[in-house]
Amino acid sequence: LLIPNDFVKSSSKSNILTLNDFTNVVGNYYLGPGDKLNIKVYNFEDLSTNVEILPDGTINLPRIKTLNIKGLSLEESKLLIQNEYKNLIKNPIIYLNIVETRPIKINILGEVQISGLYSLSKTESNSLRTKSESSNYSVTSKGWPTLIDSIQKAGGFTIYSDLRDIKLSRKNRLSGEITTTKINLWNSISNNDFFENPYLYDGDVIVVGKINSLDESEIYTIANSAFSPSTMNVNVTGYVVNPGVKKVRTNTRLMQAIYSAGGFERNANKSKIKIVRMQSNGSIYTKNYKFDEEMSNDDLRNPYLRDGDVIIIDNNKLDKTRKFLSDSLSPVEPIVRAKVIYDLFED
Repeated sequence: LLIPNDFVKSSSKSNILTLNDFTNVVGNYYLGPGDKLNIKVYNFEDLSTNVEILPDGTINLPRIKTLNIKGLSLEESKLLIQNEYKNLIKNPIIYLNIVETRPIKINILGEVQISGLYSLSKTESNSLRTKSESSNYSVTSKGWPTLIDSIQKAGGFTIYSDLRDIKLSRKNRLSGEITTTKINLWNSISNNDFFENPYLYDGDVIVVGKINSLDESEIYTIANSAFSPSTMNVNVTGYVVNPGVKKVRTNTRLMQAIYSAGGFERNANKSKIKIVRMQSNGSIYTKNYKFDEEMSNDDLRNPYLRDGDVIIIDNNKLDKTRKFLSDSLSPVEPIVRAKVIYDLFED
């Protein structure tokens, strides 16, 4: 389940606040189904109880009607309960505490490994992963869920993530306005500075932007951090020494992947190397590349790969022709020697 596109569009038009202002404006906790509460009525032990908010947002308390407290703050819920008990008690004193909070549901979109709707609790053990590969590196966190916890829950950043452009959007309960703050994690990583790591609340939407131009040092830093899986799977097929699925580093380029498969075979067509990629929208992306011994590692002809990419190395035309003629002429070899035809073709 994903947040509709019109939500993302509206959040881009909403007010951009600093992180401190954002937290002050929309940082309150509101109760919802699954929250467990302890309710005490002073001097009335028989009325004190523990309850869990039901899926419809209601709670059942002794000797008063069912109350709906979904979306209310602790203080608002306390006043509501207090008003109901005034029908039984002259001046009721109510104590209301959260025993256990429900997991919050947030949506992560953009340049993360696996975008979508996630549930976050106060204790998480997340494995940085790509769509096809789970890492052995597990990240454990305790305490109220934060932005970084959510990124790790979604498998981590991709090499195309713009860490300078992370937007956190939240809907104000009273006004209905969507308020957005922009977060720059790259400054924190590159300068070993304080992390902007705000707490998250139910319904928050995080959008990680896509970087316009790739920078080698940034890609290396992200790929070797606790925000990105260290490996991914690519499938190298065709005329290489050891074809098949290869586990490579997340910042691997095309030629590195080919060398991980043992390099080109003798009959490989180095002028026709095809990348086949499944896009997030379900379409198939394909592009041809040529091998050149003089190209540098940062050459556009040697692109970065993505998890799940298929690399196809074709055979050269001469090898194709020989195989075709061999298959075609094998039934008539007793009459016409294939070597004569080959020699004629080569001439």
